[in-house]
Amino acid sequence: MADELREDYIVANGIKTHVWETGSGETVLFVHGGGAGADAWGNWKDTLPRFAAAGFRAVAIDMVGFGKTDKPDPATFEYSNQARIDHLIGVIQSMNVSKLNLVGNSMGGAASLGVCIQRPELVNKLVLLGSAGRHRPVQRSEELNAVLKYTPGREQMYKIVRGLTNPKFEVDEAMVDYRLALSQSPGTMEAYIGTMKWVEKNGMFYEDEELQSIPHKTLVIHGKNDRMVPIDESWEICRLIENAWMHIIPNCGHWAMIEHPDEFCAVTLYFLKNA
Repeated sequence: MADELREDYIVANGIKTHVWETGSGETVLFVHGGGAGADAWGNWKDTLPRFAAAGFRAVAIDMVGFGKTDKPDPATFEYSNQARIDHLIGVIQSMNVSKLNLVGNSMGGAASLGVCIQRPELVNKLVLLGSAGRHRPVQRSEELNAVLKYTPGREQMYKIVRGLTNPKFEVDEAMVDYRLALSQSPGTMEAYIGTMKWVEKNGMFYEDEELQSIPHKTLVIHGKNDRMVPIDESWEICRLIENAWMHIIPNCGHWAMIEHPDEFCAVTLYFLKNA
């Protein structure tokens, strides 16, 4: 019988945090990206059961300001990269494990990198998918602009999903509707605007020395057709982390776990079990 997906809440760094969990064994924590309407379910619902079936405890959280996790008032809470790192550290510390494996997509990858830099003892292995971390504020594509300047509407949400995926990917209309509804839930747009204003002003960038300090075995996955994060940024991360592998997926945009779930799961599971 397949393991049941369990929904729960924890308090992490003072933030009530929404959690999905399934399976038992070594823990893998999945961290979603930061586009409008993003959450753990939308990013990882098909991934979690596969990792549970492979013998892992698979956990995914909604980041602060997203999904069903708390959305502090941006007038008093700075939605910075450090705030997401602190939240993620709090999540890990609440899980009663000595260390775990981190899998981060996009903005979630940037937060995961921050944990590895600041609290390396909490992490076993790291997996990045189209990760931020070498992005400066001046670098901006049309697809990234759609994310930064999003206002709720179906056409706008479709444009985001289209920009996050490769041109051959058939966009799931239910996914568009789901993300649109999430983006319109109470408090979400205020938190999202606070998040995107910070990103637009500051970017998400780690210096060479910070990335070179990461000791963990790291798998860097990037879609060859990613229009959100340039592939060169993932290569820089891979080059700077000593124990890093890189895997490039053709006909793939920013969402390897959604566009190519079989390849993503196979490569990541092999890495976690054998690297």
